[in-house]
Amino acid sequence: MKKNELLDKIKKDLELSSRQIANDTLEGITDIILDVVKEEGKLKIPGFGTFTLKKTKAKIGRNPRTGEAVEIAEKKSIKFKSEKTIDEWLNE
Repeated sequence: MKKNELLDKIKKDLELSSRQIANDTLEGITDIILDVVKEEGKLKIPGFGTFTLKKTKAKIGRNPRTGEAVEIAEKKSIKFKSEKTIDEWLNE
């Protein structure tokens, strides 16, 4: 599903008056999720799942072509784990 299709679905399902309101709603929710995960490291939405901040430590890797040691920088990403009820529903 593309963003435009998602906005149309949000507008229809939430009975919003415009696509702009649907876009603002989606961006607002996304911003809140990202802010909470960045600040607190975790956000659990009951019945849906948990967003967790994952940190990968800096390490030394190897260039496969030359064999030269290369420093790989520390990295942060977000991991999502769905609730068991969601997994069960998807696998019915």
